[in-house]
Amino acid sequence: ESFTLCRSSSFTSFSVWTDMLEQAARATSFAAAVATVVIGIIHAFNSFIGDTNTLSWSNKGFFDEVNASWRENFLLTPYEIAKHWQPLLLGLLALGQHIAIVHVWKIYNSWGAAALFYLVLACFGCFGFAGNGGLIAGCICLVASFLSLVMAFLDRDNSSKELREPLFK
Repeated sequence: ESFTLCRSSSFTSFSVWTDMLEQAARATSFAAAVATVVIGIIHAFNSFIGDTNTLSWSNKGFFDEVNASWRENFLLTPYEIAKHWQPLLLGLLALGQHIAIVHVWKIYNSWGAAALFYLVLACFGCFGFAGNGGLIAGCICLVASFLSLVMAFLDRDNSSKELREPLFK
């Protein structure tokens, strides 16, 4: 009887630690999403600095191409979109996992998928953008990825149904 009581007590203690780790993983992943959005805004602003993004009226001919610099920056080619907006779009996608009103696309529904998503977010949405800020945001993403990976091993039966639900309803 005392062995069962001790075992039950340790299981309860394990459950409490798992719940605390789950909350830490969710909070860190939210912080990573917000940090990536901030990095995306800074990068989008910085990517247009120095370009001559002004529209000009041609005095020579009515159909002369005088707004080539504007056109080059605002093309809808995948390269131009990624060049200016990649961190912001990835950050908004990550943020959408935590806010109910924009929780339309469910990118991940398990801890393992969340770990992989935040690893990809660090590599392709933070590192390399906005200088030191991108490095800091990338490290936050890596912490979120690590905590999600730990939760993937601790929550083997996928009992945390809250992962499928947004953080803010």
